[in-house]
Amino acid sequence: MLQPAAFGSFGLMFWSGNRWRGGHWPHWGGILDWTGEPEPDFAWLVEVGAVFQKWSTRLLEHPVKAGAVVLTDFDQRSALDVYKHTPSSPRVIPETFDAFHRLGIGVDSMNIPDAVQPGKLDPYQVVVLAANTALDHPALPAALKAYAAKGGHVVVSPFTAYMSNDGVFRGDGFGANLADLTGVVAPTARRMGTSADAGRQDQKVAWLDGITPVGIDGYCEYLRVQPGAEVFGRFQSSEPVLNGQPAAVRRRHGKGSAIKLAFWPGDDSLTQLFRSLMPVAGGLLAAPAPRGVQAVPRTDGSLFVVNTSSAPADVRLSRPATDRLTGRKLAAATRLTAYEVLWIE
Repeated sequence: MLQPAAFGSFGLMFWSGNRWRGGHWPHWGGILDWTGEPEPDFAWLVEVGAVFQKWSTRLLEHPVKAGAVVLTDFDQRSALDVYKHTPSSPRVIPETFDAFHRLGIGVDSMNIPDAVQPGKLDPYQVVVLAANTALDHPALPAALKAYAAKGGHVVVSPFTAYMSNDGVFRGDGFGANLADLTGVVAPTARRMGTSADAGRQDQKVAWLDGITPVGIDGYCEYLRVQPGAEVFGRFQSSEPVLNGQPAAVRRRHGKGSAIKLAFWPGDDSLTQLFRSLMPVAGGLLAAPAPRGVQAVPRTDGSLFVVNTSSAPADVRLSRPATDRLTGRKLAAATRLTAYEVLWIE
């Protein structure tokens, strides 16, 4: 129950379900059992209540410090759920949030109608369009281009702007409405498979001074690059039709840029990309946290570190720190127990 507080929740509702004796769930739910005595997990509720009683003012006065925002809303996620371009395409959205949180970077979500409002994107250093498959708001491309010109960075994932809001596929190429922003159009795409598929192997991308396996079922877009856009990643494949094709393209606008990815990384290179766009972010984390650990900064300089895994996890801090919740002193190399939550300063 501390995880929602770490991510910025400002209330806690204890939901008990239907406690009618003739109702649907007569055997469990609530904080008191059927004799009127506390349920076995009542002590946990008391413990959480004590934490919120002590720290609620601090939590409210110092909310999450978000340096990035992911553009996503019900319409976009519904469109992706109705028509999955490949079975794993919905993973782009949670993996985007996870990459920021593993870096200790706060990240908000924003719907498309809000994103086109003047100044709405200005507080953020990075904006990610994460699998917005039915992206066709006419004002969004200009809003994103203006945002980039002022120094922001836009990252566009695969599966973005494939169809209209009504689900009709575009007739001018995937992402054609964003071409002035990204400098590319994707005329077509292929699901190439991965080493998990019989008789297939991972497609790879040479970028960011390394080699990255292609994730999300080996899904690759073919990009047609316009003049003025810079290719900084290319596919490496035994398939002649894919080998050497552009995989990552950057187009600069004023003080910022737009980056279009024709693939989704199957390793941790996404964290490397985000770190390069936000070099001073991360604060108390000296390196990306392992998968399963999420770190969320607050405006007072503190950092929640949450192990969502049932296994211990090691994190590297930029300096020795203290856990506010327990007063425990933490070394730069710190091990979290299963499901442990730290609030460090």
